[in-house]
Amino acid sequence: MTADTEEPATDEPDRGSPSDPKSTMARRPGRRRRIVRRLGIPAVAVGVGLGLGWLLFDDDGQPVAGTSTQQVRIDVDPRTFKKFGIAFGRPKGWSAAVRRGVLNASSPDSSMSVAISIAGASGKEQQVRASDRKELKRLFKAKEVGRRRSSVGTAPTLITELTGTQSKGRRIRILSMGLSSRWQTYSVQVFTVPQPSSRRVLELRALLSSVRYSKPS
Repeated sequence: MTADTEEPATDEPDRGSPSDPKSTMARRPGRRRRIVRRLGIPAVAVGVGLGLGWLLFDDDGQPVAGTSTQQVRIDVDPRTFKKFGIAFGRPKGWSAAVRRGVLNASSPDSSMSVAISIAGASGKEQQVRASDRKELKRLFKAKEVGRRRSSVGTAPTLITELTGTQSKGRRIRILSMGLSSRWQTYSVQVFTVPQPSSRRVLELRALLSSVRYSKPS
């Protein structure tokens, strides 16, 4: 990752976020509200399917590079977010911006998004994963599909795949992760339609495999 380009941080609301979960949580006390905010919950389109987590990682649990056996090329733009201590390759056409303290990257068709937030000092990834899973299950009446050890960039993690229901009965699939760099712990959530297109899966692979960490500044 050579470029040092930081997307502007804004305080604008996340227009894709469902109003019901966040408006409900705004009336509840501190800790739970902070958890909900860091999850970066979006709205995604409708679909069906299973096993998204297993499409993203190879047999060793490592993120698959942004090419398939058909050699589909995924072009990315390097982006650096100094305050987060994170850099990654943003797939062409995706947006990436900081809103309400959450770094969001979203596909152009809104079928897939990644939410990254700082969740505390380094070494707290287990607590973050547990609290995020609990809150996601509550918000979406979600059930676990499975768990698997993996990594986001150079940081090892445990990925939990869940499937749940948004408002108005829309289905959603979530990949929930907590991980630590040398400097801090991150909450990483992937929200997607239950059956994303193969192109979107390749783009997500490229993004996750390109993540690099540095000391926040």
